[in-house]
Amino acid sequence: MFAPILTSGAHTEAGDPHDAGPHVVIVPYLAELKNGQSIREWTELYESIVHPTDQANSWRQSRTELRLNRAPAVREEGISPLTTYQFTNVAHKNIVWSVWTNIPSNDSLAPVYDRMIRSFRFGRKAPINLNEAYGSNFTPIDLEQAAEINVRLQQAAPLGSGNDEQPAFGPGTMSLNTTWQAPVKKSSNGGNQFTATCGSRAHDDVGTYASLAVGIITPINKPVFNAKYGNVTFAGWDPWGYGNLIRIQAQGGKEAYYAHLNAIYSSIRVGLLLSTGNGIGLTGNSGTSTPHLHFHVQWGTSPEALTGMYGFTPTNYPLEPYESRFGGTAVNCAKVGF
Repeated sequence: MFAPILTSGAHTEAGDPHDAGPHVVIVPYLAELKNGQSIREWTELYESIVHPTDQANSWRQSRTELRLNRAPAVREEGISPLTTYQFTNVAHKNIVWSVWTNIPSNDSLAPVYDRMIRSFRFGRKAPINLNEAYGSNFTPIDLEQAAEINVRLQQAAPLGSGNDEQPAFGPGTMSLNTTWQAPVKKSSNGGNQFTATCGSRAHDDVGTYASLAVGIITPINKPVFNAKYGNVTFAGWDPWGYGNLIRIQAQGGKEAYYAHLNAIYSSIRVGLLLSTGNGIGLTGNSGTSTPHLHFHVQWGTSPEALTGMYGFTPTNYPLEPYESRFGGTAVNCAKVGF
């Protein structure tokens, strides 16, 4: 639904939400909210894919989570290169609705937008997913897969550039975004991030799945948390050196490894869908290790750089290929904890 709010002397061209006149646009997104995914996670991922340039040049003044008549929502206000804006993303089951306006909060018309938001509600017959809304042949956008494609295209060398050099940490590698969060909390370390090492001989095959792994140095029995909502693909004893291991695959295919655990929570089982931040186990030194949490993310057999993950502060990460492959000595490379 497109609903311009006209004031005396105002002029608007129907269909363009960035026109000078005050506008409110209400529309469902064509990408669904996954089961177990928070509206904040979904919004950040959508913004990073659909509006990367606007996001980089925008000034976000505020983003808050709220509930509107029991529906989870996120509200943001900011200034983009095109206009001032407010939007509220409201979730109804798997559909996310956007209520967007170019009316700033200090405008005389702002109370109109506020009343619309407070009165927003869903009836009993409101569709709960996009197939119900548009038919069984409709295919919703998969944001995780779109993110993979988007970033890999950005990393590819432009045609005709003559630059065939690949990133130092291998072809196909990309960084995580802030919808991933560190698997440990600062509150478990006196309010400080834990030191992480990389470059150990066990991870010295540059370009393979674990070459960007970190060892998060923790005492035994510190809680470990799921870094990204997804399904458990393995939970148990790994005979090849990982000891007690949990693998969790996020939507889009990236899989996180949590190894050398002292304990796996009894609720963790293959197929279980976990939200970001759910507790999964306790740190330890099972398998071939000294006390630390081994953590890495891979997509197929491609290693994924942890840079960008919320709660990850790189200091010397990733290591240069020579240092990682031939040194085989673990060195401090990051601080981890949110």
